[in-house]
Amino acid sequence: MAHNPVARTESTFTVTRLDFPWPTCIVIDKSEFRLYWVKDGQLVKVYPVAHGRVNARTPSAIWRIDAKYYSDPRGVYGPRKMRLFRQTSSGYVYTRYLIHGTNQPWVIGTQASAGCIRMYNADVLELWPQVPLGTMVQTRD
Repeated sequence: MAHNPVARTESTFTVTRLDFPWPTCIVIDKSEFRLYWVKDGQLVKVYPVAHGRVNARTPSAIWRIDAKYYSDPRGVYGPRKMRLFRQTSSGYVYTRYLIHGTNQPWVIGTQASAGCIRMYNADVLELWPQVPLGTMVQTRD
């Protein structure tokens, strides 16, 4: 409730706590086109992303970042990329899926990729050095 000498205003709102599966992780919510960076149980930052086209959907799965690369800033992957290894019953396996920048920034917020997670180049440059190898990733609908 807030008030001043002239007026009085009341409002009710609900606070929803975001659930994160690990204390340090990346959660990609495909329905929101958002990547959540969580470190030590605290939400650090939320980034807008693009993900897989209808005919090349990004799978909803559990992943681990087990490789990080520098790439050509003018290229399709932008200046940095992180490889997603998919969880299977026997461990984590190499995949073609990445979190990376893009040379097509106008596609952020859409289903535009061949399954990878695309970020603005400035955003991937900010995130990349913060994410240690072995970071868990969840992609969800």
